[in-house]
Amino acid sequence: MLRAFAALALAGLLAGASACGAVSQQHQQPGIRIVKATVEGSDVILRVRITGWKMAAPREGPVPKPHTGQWQIFADDRYAGFSYQPTYGAITGLAVGTYRIWVALARTDYSLVYPLIRSQPVTVRVRGDHLFTTETT
Repeated sequence: MLRAFAALALAGLLAGASACGAVSQQHQQPGIRIVKATVEGSDVILRVRITGWKMAAPREGPVPKPHTGQWQIFADDRYAGFSYQPTYGAITGLAVGTYRIWVALARTDYSLVYPLIRSQPVTVRVRGDHLFTTETT
């Protein structure tokens, strides 16, 4: 009986250890950060770095898969657009002014991930002269 208990305990321990290893390798903690923000006229082009997240186009209907979706762009805490490209996205038609731009991970049903997984904001200045400017802070 003691031998059977020891064998079961060892089997459970090994199964748990291998499952933990598989989970940690497959599902890295999701994250997103802005690498570069470029202003071209009234458009802001963003380069981002995303970890632990699989890009997928938005769609209605099916329940979103874990760690899968898009990322959304915000200008001064207002929704400004989205992208499901793994490294870049853009927002267009901003009025002249200075904006704090940040991005956040979202599911394929457009809902933001909770707790919020977002970047640090960058500051960009849109000027009326259509010159290229880049300013990140």
